[in-house]
Amino acid sequence: FFWIDLFNGDLLKYHQQALEALKEFKSKFPKTSIKAGTSMILTKQKDVIENPWLAKSLFMSYLAANNPISKEAKESIAEGFEKILVND
Repeated sequence: FFWIDLFNGDLLKYHQQALEALKEFKSKFPKTSIKAGTSMILTKQKDVIENPWLAKSLFMSYLAANNPISKEAKESIAEGFEKILVND
């Protein structure tokens, strides 16, 4: 069936994009082990994460983690983004 081939093709393309994005992200870090629970500091720097899938997935996983951030933190992040968008 055509729709099955179309779906499988789109799914394969999605998985390939995800794999490429994760490889790119991994290349940004030193080749060493990082202890689980280590904090990661994300800063504002244009054109660092060029892959839209990776940028969205990283941010969404941060906001929806097993230990989600507080309501106050989410509001603070939203205010920070508003300032970035207004100032850029």
